[in-house]
Amino acid sequence: MSNMRHSLLTAILLSCLIAPGALGQPEQRLKYGQLLYAEVVPGLSDSAGVGRADLLLRVSYDFMVFERGKDAVTDAPFHGGVDVSVDLRRDGVSIGSMNFGASTAANGYSETDRRDQFLLLQRTLFLEAGEYSALIVVSDRGSTRESAINKSFSIRRFDAPALGTPIILEVDSMAGMSGAYGYAGYLPFARPAALAIPSEAGREGDWYIVLERRGRTREIVFEGQVQPTEVVRRKSLRRADGVVEDFRYTDCASCVGQFTLLAVPSESADTGPYTLRVISRSGESADTMTVDTEIFWRDMPYSMRDIDFAIEAMRHILTREQLKQMNDGDESYKRQQFRRFWSERDPTPGTAFNEMMAEYFIRCDDAYYKFQTLYEANGITTDRGKVYILFGAPEDTERIFRSGEPSIEIWSYPSLGKTFRFADSRQNGNYRLMED
Repeated sequence: MSNMRHSLLTAILLSCLIAPGALGQPEQRLKYGQLLYAEVVPGLSDSAGVGRADLLLRVSYDFMVFERGKDAVTDAPFHGGVDVSVDLRRDGVSIGSMNFGASTAANGYSETDRRDQFLLLQRTLFLEAGEYSALIVVSDRGSTRESAINKSFSIRRFDAPALGTPIILEVDSMAGMSGAYGYAGYLPFARPAALAIPSEAGREGDWYIVLERRGRTREIVFEGQVQPTEVVRRKSLRRADGVVEDFRYTDCASCVGQFTLLAVPSESADTGPYTLRVISRSGESADTMTVDTEIFWRDMPYSMRDIDFAIEAMRHILTREQLKQMNDGDESYKRQQFRRFWSERDPTPGTAFNEMMAEYFIRCDDAYYKFQTLYEANGITTDRGKVYILFGAPEDTERIFRSGEPSIEIWSYPSLGKTFRFADSRQNGNYRLMED
C-alpha cells in the first residue's frame, strides 16, 4: 500500500474514531466462500433444427474439501474434486440425465480455501430447438457439501426472427471478446461488460438497450441506442466434456449465425437485481429479448455481504449514537444508511466503486482471521484488529519474549509517525493495546 493511500484512509477513518471496546461483539460469525456458478450458453440451431448448448461450471476451491494423499492428480500434495449430475427437461418433461466429475490439485494448504481460484468444467450438448431446463447438482467429493441450481434456456432455430439469448462477456481491453463470463450470467460490478447477441447471419439494424433496476420502486439506469462494437461470425466456445482452462471463444468453421457485440453501460450502476432489455429494429420489424440479471461484485469483501455484520464491523469508526441510528430500522433502512455513510466518504463519487469502503472491509476480512484466538473468534473486535483496520498492516513488527513476563508485540508505522505496543497479559494469544 502506498503512503498516500495509507494516509488518506487513516485521515478519514480517524475523523470518526471511538474508544476501543465501546461496543458489544457481533453475534454472527463471518462465513467465507463456497462459491459456485453455473450457466448454460445456448446457440442457434442449424438447418436440421439441432443446436448446441454449453454448460459452464465454475467451482471455487473453498467449495471443496481438499485431502492430502498419494492419488493426487498432479505432484501437488493436496487434491479435491466434485461430482456433477444434470437432469435435463424439455417443456417440463425429463428427457435424460448425465453424470460427470473432475479433480484438481493445490500446491499448498493455503490454496485449498481460496475463493478466487476455480475449477472450471464444461459440458457440450446438442439439442433440438425448444425450451429447456436443467437441474444441476454439484457434490463435493471430500465432504457432504452439495448445491443445486436450476437453469432455463432456449435453443432457437437459425431462421427464427427472434434474437438468441444474450451472453454476458468479460471485456478484455487487450483481447476484445475474451470469453463467456462464466459467473451465472451476472454483470460485473464497476467493470466493463458486453453482450454477445446470437442472431442469424447478415442481420443488420439499430440496437437499443434498457437497463432497469428491480425492486419496490423500479429505476431506469440507462435507456438508449447503442452501436455494436463488433460483429463476430463463425465463433463458438471450444467443444469440451470436462475440465477446461477457460471459457474463451475460438474459430468454428461449421457454426451458423453470428454474434453482435454490444457494450453494456453498467459501470456506474450499483450492485443489485436488474432487468436488461435488448431491442433490435430493422425497417418496420423489431425483436426484443428480456433478461433478468444482477450486477454482482464477485470480489466483494465478505464482511460486507451481511448488512448486520457489516454495520457491526464499523464499530471502530462509529459513535454509539451513529451505530444505534444505523441499526434502527429494517434491512432496507440499514442498507440505505450504510450507503449514505460511505457515499459521503467516497474519494471518487463519479464512479460506482468506492475505494475507501472496499479498503476498509478488505482490512476487516483480514483482521477477522489474522487476530482471532481460541477465546475470541472475531479478530475485528480485538485491539490488534482495530489498529490493523484503521492503519493497515504494520510497516515493521517486533516481538519481545521474557521469561515470566507477558509477550510484547510492537507495531511501527514510520511513515505515519506512529507506534503501538500490545501485551499478551493472559497468555491466551489476545494481545491488548498497552497504555503509554
